[in-house]
Order: sequence, then structure tokens, then C-alpha cells
Amino acid sequence: MVKNYFKIALRSLAKHRGYTLINMLGLTLGITTCLLICLYVQHELSYDRFHEKADHIYRLNNTYHTPQGDLSYPTVSPALPLSAKDKLPEVANYVRFSGIGQNNEAIIRIDDRFYKEQDVFAADPTVFEVFSFRLKQGNPATALQDPFSVVLTEEAAQRLFGDSAALGTALQLTGNLAHEYKVTGILENIPVNSHMKFNMLVSMETAAALYPEADLDNNWAGDGFYAYLLLSSDQHLKHIEQALQKLNEQNLDATQAAQRGPSLTALTDIHLHSNLLNEMESNGSMAQVYIFIAIAIFILAIAVINYMNLATARSAKRAKEVGMRKALGAMRSQIIGQFLSESVLLVLLASVVSLLLAQVLLPAFNQLAGKQLTFHLTDNPLIMLGLGLIILLTGIASGSYPALFLSSFKPAEVLKGKLAAGMNSSPLLRKGLVIFQFVVSVVLIIGAWMVYSQLDYLKNKDLGFQKEHMIVIRNTDNAITQPLAAFKRELSQNPQVHGVTASWSVPGGLRPITQVKTETMGEDENVGMAGINTDFEYLQTMGIQLVQGRDFNPKYTTDSTEAIIINQQAIKELGLQGDPIGQVLRVNVNGNEFQERQIIGVVEDINFEPLYRKTEGAFFAAMAPFYSYIFVKIDPQERDKTLAFLEQTWNQFAPGQPFDYSFLDDDLNQLYLAEQKLGTVVTSFSILAVIIACLGLFGLASFATEQRRKEIGIRKVLGSSNAGIVLLFFKEYAQIIVIANLIAWPLAYYLVRQYMDNFMFHISVSWVVFLVAGLLVCMIALLTVGAKAVRAARRNPVDSLNCD
Repeated sequence: MVKNYFKIALRSLAKHRGYTLINMLGLTLGITTCLLICLYVQHELSYDRFHEKADHIYRLNNTYHTPQGDLSYPTVSPALPLSAKDKLPEVANYVRFSGIGQNNEAIIRIDDRFYKEQDVFAADPTVFEVFSFRLKQGNPATALQDPFSVVLTEEAAQRLFGDSAALGTALQLTGNLAHEYKVTGILENIPVNSHMKFNMLVSMETAAALYPEADLDNNWAGDGFYAYLLLSSDQHLKHIEQALQKLNEQNLDATQAAQRGPSLTALTDIHLHSNLLNEMESNGSMAQVYIFIAIAIFILAIAVINYMNLATARSAKRAKEVGMRKALGAMRSQIIGQFLSESVLLVLLASVVSLLLAQVLLPAFNQLAGKQLTFHLTDNPLIMLGLGLIILLTGIASGSYPALFLSSFKPAEVLKGKLAAGMNSSPLLRKGLVIFQFVVSVVLIIGAWMVYSQLDYLKNKDLGFQKEHMIVIRNTDNAITQPLAAFKRELSQNPQVHGVTASWSVPGGLRPITQVKTETMGEDENVGMAGINTDFEYLQTMGIQLVQGRDFNPKYTTDSTEAIIINQQAIKELGLQGDPIGQVLRVNVNGNEFQERQIIGVVEDINFEPLYRKTEGAFFAAMAPFYSYIFVKIDPQERDKTLAFLEQTWNQFAPGQPFDYSFLDDDLNQLYLAEQKLGTVVTSFSILAVIIACLGLFGLASFATEQRRKEIGIRKVLGSSNAGIVLLFFKEYAQIIVIANLIAWPLAYYLVRQYMDNFMFHISVSWVVFLVAGLLVCMIALLTVGAKAVRAARRNPVDSLNCD
């Protein structure tokens, strides 16, 4: 019976090639979209699940409670996880990570060659007990046990040693990490679905040996360590968090303990549910995953609706077939089975094409989404299961209504040509389904437009400082800090160099939160502010305008130790009354003692933070002669020539230190890479949704013109013009598009407002976008219908009236 169903279905599909082609195209595009998005969603949900103990690993977080609000970090003091392992029975093990060197970078010397390696961390030897990172060479129990031992990933070992054996060899680190290190392990490359990425792990004993004064195991006041706990039981997380707070209270003074709030985040939740300050890497977003899932469902729904609409629209042509089958004794269930087999067969054929198309489109999709997805169907049982469900559910969903609708015809009425009773309900439903298709299309177009508009706003907003033509040179190991004055003088001789300055931090990056007191605050009161350590030329070079007071001046020797410049937000947060110029602040410079600084200037609330966040209180001061970044403002006319000059000068002052630079505007644009990817993906899928919807509309228009051939012929005989005939079709479908827009606009507005709420600074939602998107969809739809309407209008009325 089933074999017969599919045999007849194949004949029917082959007989009506135009109908089959339209449905095949729509379903193929819909299923391909689902496959690609399923790969994306599977990848996002798989983060950190490759660890065997993933369900019992939790990251320690720390929330600082300040008068201005809470600041949450994924880092804690180095003593807290160690004490938790010793004092809390629920904690079975722990591991700590700490960034090594400036910006987690290290300069490595091998023989006479120098390399800059990024993502360098110190780690406890328990890292291989807690996590499932696997050593290809070396002993995991001892690889990170001794001081000055180092583990390299396969990629790092290849970069540093080529095809030579790396295990057991020595390499030299320079700067603050200066020492000879022994390679004690070669690690498998970190999987792409890991929230932590590193190229080199140095033993935690190395940090203890280099900085014995830090006393890491007993350091409760410090911060900056990523810590993970392996729990024997995770049923009472609140209880464990309370116990962690008690450990803080036992080892910190009352003020420090009250300011901190430890918490736990499940390892498998970090990538999609954590967006704290100073994450190991930029995490994903569960909201974005939901957006992708919704897009996949809606695009597939549009394709399914096409099938349903076209199947019911051509029901008149199949009515006699149904009537004959019933007259010959076919049961309704058999007719339903026949029509469902056609839809399942069509979906099955579309799925085969989709598999091939997904393979072809995967590289482009990876580029759009910024991923490294692979598609090996036999190695991915979840995708195979998902594809099977898509085929089954799509086949049943697309064929269910046509099957039930067509099988309901009464054979006597059908064979007598009385189809009205069975057909009247169909046009209204078809219009409703078409409206749904275009509602989705309009919402996607508006969404893509608004995401791109917001991205353009983020990239071009005046941040209060100059970001164009500003080169950022990474001053690893403070190579240029000591000869900074001579380096500046050398650069200033080039007329293409318009300014040079240095700072500990870079716009868009992290800045240390420094405690600041006013003269009226009590002993335990302070305000946490972003402390920007700079030289004297910073404001001038960066183009930051003063609104009050003066800039730093080399003529005043005390400016390096006694002066401070604050932003306007800092005035509010500190509660300063009257003229702030001349007032004295006490700044916690080195973590132990407060230093008095006099306010000499006030700047506007420039946006150093990403525009997701509000402007925080900040100050500028020459606090210490340590600079991680050198900023060089250049003339854009001869950029390549100037870059060559900068590199040459750099090599003179820092031989062996790689010249590592970027452009500040590019760095800042990277902060909004997620928005750029989202906008590109939504735009691509919105175009796809419109194409699929128009395919269905084209099919419906084709059947409508066929069904109304005699009516069109009579109208032309009675004097109707071609334009009048076309306008007749336009009027019907224009009503559908207008209704779709009226439904889509408020829905799109709600979704856009939800998206904009993620940003502290965002564009306003303009009605023009909604109107243009609606007109665009209307124009595309009417052009699609017009192609068939014009052809029908130009047909000879004699041919139309002679048709059967």
C-alpha cells in the first residue's frame, strides 16, 4: 500500500512540473536554512560540554557592591578557591588561571629568534584533573608542578619549533617573565567550543617564584584570578555561596568583606548566560540563539505554507480524481495517506538537495556567523535525528491540510461539478497564510534595517576622543616605557606623526577600578572609579576637550604626583559641591595607601566603555611609569610610509620586541562584531524569506490566472483594458500586503525596542523605516504577481473563452 502511495505520488509530482519546482525550491531553501541554523545552535549549546566533569564544574565570580551599583567580575582572590577546597566538604577540587604578562602576552626567545605568543596563562597543576584537556605528550600529573615549566598547545609548538620535537626543550621568556622555561607538555589544541582559549600554560608555581611578595595562597585582598571549583554535590549552590562569603568575612576586614559577593556560574552556562566584566573571551548570547531558532522556524513555516496554499489552490484540478477514487471505494484515510505521501516524498527530495546545498553554503554561513562549523552527517547523530524530524514534521505539516481538505469532497457533488461547498473556505485560509508569510518577511526586513542602523550609529558616534588615524602599539613587557621620552622625540621628527602618548589602558578595554575618596568622606567610604594612567600628552593627542581647568603641563613638576583630571560623571558620583577645580581627592594608587591629588581639570563624559554600558566616573593621572599601549596619531595621506617609519624606530628602541600594532577605530569596531554578524545574518535570511514567500505568491498567481481565464476573456470582450485586468489582480494582493504590514509594524516595533534596550546609547525608532520596509515588500510582491497578471491580460480573449 505504502509503495503504491509513493509510486502514484511520484507520477503526480512529475506530471505537474511547475507546481513541483516551486514547492521544491521553497522547501529546499527552508530546510537548508534549518540545517545551517541547527548546526549553529548545536555548536552554541555544546560549549564546554566536552569536559567529562562539566556538570559539576562551576566558576567563581565576584560582585563588588558600590554606592553607584554592583560590578560583577569572573575573577576572585587567589586564596578563596584554595581555602574553599580545604574548608568546604562540597568542593572536591579547584583550579586557578591568571593572565601572564601584559594583556596575557609573552615575548619568547628561542636561539636568536623572537616570537610574541598571545593567550598565555598561569594555571594550577590540577587543571588536568578538573578539566578534560588532554596532553599528547608529557605527564598531566607533573606537567605544571614545578616552577618555570610550560605546556604548549600543538599549534603553539608548531609555530615555535616547527617539526622539531618540543617536549623537554628550553625557551626563554623576556620582560617581567624573564627566565628559562622547560616545555613539559604538548596539549591537544583547545576545541573551538571552549569558553577559555590559551596557547601556553605556565605553572602557577612560576608566578609564586617570580612574585613571592604576592603570597598567592594567602592573598585575600587581591583579585584577577579565574577560579573553577569541582563540586561533589551541586544541589545547594546557595549554601555553598554563603559558605564562600563566610570565608571572605573570616579573612578580610568588615568593609572589604561587605563589598564582595561571591557567586557560582555553571561551566556549561558561561558561554550563553554570562557577560561579566573581563570575561576570558567574548561570550555568546542565548537571546541570539533564540533569534536564530525563530528565523529557522518561520522560514520553514513560510515554505510549508507555500505547499499548503498551492495544494489547496489547485484542488479543483484534483477534485475529479478524489471523486473517482471515492466512487471506486477508496476510504478517506487512504486518500489522506495518498496526499500525505506526496508531501513527504517532496520534502524527502528537497532534503536530499538541501544536504548538498548546505555543504556548499556552509563556508559562507561560517563567515557570516563567525564560526568554524563542520558538517559531517554520519558523525553527528543529533543533526541526523533533527533532519529526520524536519522531514517527518514538515511533510505532515505541509500535507495535512490539503489532505484533509481534498479528502472531504463528496464524490456525487464532485462528479456533478458542484465544488462550491467544498471550496469556499479555502480562499480565506490561503489569504491568511499569505498574510502570515509577509508579516514574517516585513518583521525580518525591519529588524535587519534597525540592527544595521544601530551598528552604524555605534561605529560613527562621537565618543569624545579621536579614534581615526590613531595607531595603537602594544608595549609588551614595557619595552618602550623607560626610553619613552626619547622614542617620542624620534617620532616627532617625522612630519606625518601628529602626536604620541602612552597609557595603561585602551578605549574599549578594561581599566583598573580605583578607590577614590573626597575630603568629606568617612574612613570606610570611597567611590570606585576607572583610573586611567597616562603621560602628560594624553588628552591633547587623543583630542579630548577640557570643559574646565587646564591640562597636564611638564612645566609643573608636581603634576606627575599631585594632579588629577576627572570627567563630569565623576563630579556626580563623588558628590562634589561648587567648583571642582582645586578640590583635593584621595586616590588609592598602589592598593594600600591613598595619595592626595588636586583636581586641575574636568573633561566631558567621553565614551571609553562600549556603548552597551553607561558612562562611568573616571579620572586621568600619571600614577606610575608603566604603559601597556603607545598611541600615535598620524597623517592618513602616507600611511604605509609612516607605518614603515614607526616599525623601524620601534626596532631601534626595542630590538627583539615584535612591532605589534592596530588602528584604534578597527579595535573599537571589533567591540560590536556580534551586532555586525547578527545584522548580516538577519539580512540574509530576510531576503530568503521574501524570496520563498514570493515563490508561493507566484504559484498562487499562476493558478489564479488559470482559474479566471474565462472571466478575463469576458472582461476583455466587454471592453476592459490590459491595465484594468492587471489592476484587478493588484488590488486583491495589495490588500493582503497592507494587512500584513499593519500586523507586522507593531510586532516589529516591540522586538526592536527589546533589542535597543540592550544598549545604553541607541538610535530612535523611526516610522520611516517601517513605511519603507512595507513599501519594499509590497513592491516586490506586486511585481511577482504582475508578471503573471500582465501575461494573462495580454492573452487573446478567444483562446480564453475556448478553454475547457
